[in-house]
Amino acid sequence: MRIVDTFCQLCTILFLKNMIIKLYDSYNEGLMNHLIEWFMLNSNNILCRTLLTLINNTIYLYSASEIFYINKMKPIINQLKITTIHYLEKYQYISPSVKNDIKYELEIYKTNKLIYNKQCKNIMDLIDILKDKEQDNNQDNSNRKTDYLTIITDYSSITKNKGANKRCYNYLYTFDFSFSYILSSVKFLYITVTYNNNSYTIDLLNDTFNFYIVGNTIDKAFVLYYLKFILKLDIDVNNLEEVVYSIAVCDQNANFLTITNDDVIVIEENEYKIKHNKNNKNNKETKDNIETDFVLT
Repeated sequence: MRIVDTFCQLCTILFLKNMIIKLYDSYNEGLMNHLIEWFMLNSNNILCRTLLTLINNTIYLYSASEIFYINKMKPIINQLKITTIHYLEKYQYISPSVKNDIKYELEIYKTNKLIYNKQCKNIMDLIDILKDKEQDNNQDNSNRKTDYLTIITDYSSITKNKGANKRCYNYLYTFDFSFSYILSSVKFLYITVTYNNNSYTIDLLNDTFNFYIVGNTIDKAFVLYYLKFILKLDIDVNNLEEVVYSIAVCDQNANFLTITNDDVIVIEENEYKIKHNKNNKNNKETKDNIETDFVLT
């Protein structure tokens, strides 16, 4: 036991020497050597042993504190930092930032699952990925390609008052590879979805995203995506045919409309259209889809 104590004291002394030399630089090394020599010659002295015990406990406390910080406190502090930045950006105390200079993001959903996600700094990298995906799509003989929703987010479009522009494609990988899009002047006063006897508000524009893009549609795939991935509802369906809802809409001209899950709202540059699907039981005409145009002023 005596040998162990002596060994611990020696280790402590060597640690103390290295630590003090680093703190006070090499010109103090002579003084430190005298101090170390005093510790070694007076190892049985009560004061010396007390100092060595104090140093041992200090080293242990430092090590234990560092381990506690890494394992317990650091994750909490990082999460607090992320949450703080989120709310500062949300309420516009600071400008929105784009993580790691990511400018574009590709998301592909099939029914109620995210099946592919990729972030890129260059749109051309994204286009190359999409071209490869299109080849896979051409080999897909599935009759349920409309269960897919492809979303490209342009983070470079973020401003202080508007979130990132999101271009949606309601078929699998069928779009213009140049990825050019046009902002729409259409604005809805409200869009309310009634699903499973509960009502939910769909916002197409806020400080996080902007869906008012020409060509974007409000259809089954989009509504399911919004309810599950934006509003975080617990929804589990096998295909879009199982998704049943109704939508109440009021546009900027105070037109009030109610449509069903068989109808599709198509956003255009200065107007929007509603396509009434021929399968809609409320429609008297069943041969072709019916379109209603709403030009907004």
